[in-house]
Amino acid sequence: MRRLEARLALEARKPPPVRTRASVSAATVRTARPRPRCPGCTLELPRGRRGESCVWCGFMFAAVSRRASAPKTPRKPR
Repeated sequence: MRRLEARLALEARKPPPVRTRASVSAATVRTARPRPRCPGCTLELPRGRRGESCVWCGFMFAAVSRRASAPKTPRKPR
């Protein structure tokens, strides 16, 4: 009986087991937005304020229109 009590006392003093897997699934973790890219050279633009041209190739951003952020509404049938 003393052996059993000693073993139980040892088990009670042990720290809880360390988790090996993440507690949150990969689907629920927020992913970062993709970095903006230059339409000319397709390289990622550096962080910070965007200038008038690409820092890598010199492409002028005014040459292309900006993409619409809102989804397009469906057209009416003719």
